[in-house]
Amino acid sequence: MLLLYGAWGLLRPALPRPAPRHEDWLGALAGAVSGLLTAATGVFVLPLVPYLQSLRMDRDELVQALGLSFTLATVALGLVLWQAAPQAATPDATDCGVALLAAFAGLWSAPGCDGACRRPLSSARSTACSCCSAPPCWAARTRPRDADARR
Repeated sequence: MLLLYGAWGLLRPALPRPAPRHEDWLGALAGAVSGLLTAATGVFVLPLVPYLQSLRMDRDELVQALGLSFTLATVALGLVLWQAAPQAATPDATDCGVALLAAFAGLWSAPGCDGACRRPLSSARSTACSCCSAPPCWAARTRPRDADARR
């Protein structure tokens, strides 16, 4: 799924904007298919992100819509995983701590490097960097852990 999303981002196909009268059922269809794919793979970007991009929202609206949908999908996936195996869903404190430190470092440094970090990148180059970074991140996430490898 992530490779497909990465290819989508690099190719940047332009979807037509759906007619307003079709947005309701297309949104429901995109949400349902995204939910099924998320349940099967744990990846919730397709087909939701391309559908949201086809709505031609301004940047702030798109970021808010993506943030809301990713948050909802993450919470739903976490609840389903916890319900399926509560003992296996206990987070590793080290992994959580490292992730939180990285997130807070990014939040702390973002205002100071706004001009230096984001402005020189064109939208196309920024998308290409994001799409090319997804597969290595996925590979790092799915590496066997020491405890899992011994089983």
